[in-house]
Amino acid sequence: MKAVGYTKTGDPSVLELIETPNLRAKRWELVVEVDSVGLNNFEQAQRNGSIPASDRTPAPTDTHPAVIGSDIVGKITEVGAGVTGFEVGQTIIGHTQRGYAEQAIVRQDDAVLLPPNLSPDLAAASITPGITAYNAVHYQAQVKINDVVVIRGAAGGVGSIALQLVHTIGAKVIAIVGRHSIDAVKRMGADDVIAYDDPNLDLTAYNQSADIVLNFAMNGAGGDQDVKFLRDGGRLVSVAMKEPLDGRAVEFQHIHPQPNHVMSSYKHVLDLMEAGKVTIKIGAKFPFTLQGFIDGHKLLDQKHDGRIVVTHSV
Repeated sequence: MKAVGYTKTGDPSVLELIETPNLRAKRWELVVEVDSVGLNNFEQAQRNGSIPASDRTPAPTDTHPAVIGSDIVGKITEVGAGVTGFEVGQTIIGHTQRGYAEQAIVRQDDAVLLPPNLSPDLAAASITPGITAYNAVHYQAQVKINDVVVIRGAAGGVGSIALQLVHTIGAKVIAIVGRHSIDAVKRMGADDVIAYDDPNLDLTAYNQSADIVLNFAMNGAGGDQDVKFLRDGGRLVSVAMKEPLDGRAVEFQHIHPQPNHVMSSYKHVLDLMEAGKVTIKIGAKFPFTLQGFIDGHKLLDQKHDGRIVVTHSV
């Protein structure tokens, strides 16, 4: 079968077409014919080498190319021993590794059936953002009804789902976005909006107004201001690696994977998507070809609006 990978790290041009053996399902595994792949910033970092080599991100070599990709939707072509609840021919949403390929292996615990009213592309776009947002809102921030929650990066993939989750809980949402995204976040349920690019921006009225700040901005940008939003005893949950040094009595948590809450978290998001209470914006679709993956990664390297999907539907 064909896969897209790389033998050296670098810009998107390092991606190349690779021939690999067809896959066979082991116990508790599914072989999936991949239809759609959602691209993630983590994969950009894997490709450009900014993430150190590990079991999840092996160092590529000429003889052992790296194939990445975690968010896929596709049709089951083989079911391994011990698998229950899945059959050949069904279309599943899967969280996996080595997803940039014609076939992928998905463990049954990391798979869920694609609902009939959801497109493969929309599902593929929502997997990692849905998991990350749900874990941040429910397990780390522990948002409750009537909490006041500031969400930085509320128009992005993870931030927009988090906004909608917080809204469904019954908490008040203050969204921080660029001016061009104000109407979009209001439609998603934001009660108040701060435009970070407003030339007359004055945040004085927001000082110590929030119970929780969720920061999904790239590299945790704006972290110095985040603490100022919080009341004493408030909680800052951020993609930033380091706690802002402010001396305030606030709790800091770094957003990180929750291995015990992967597909269980996504299933909650999927239920809300089925019910029309959560959605996600696809910004661009590219064909399921080598050039499609290269072009998708070129867009990943730029400032972009909406999720990026590589799919057989275009």
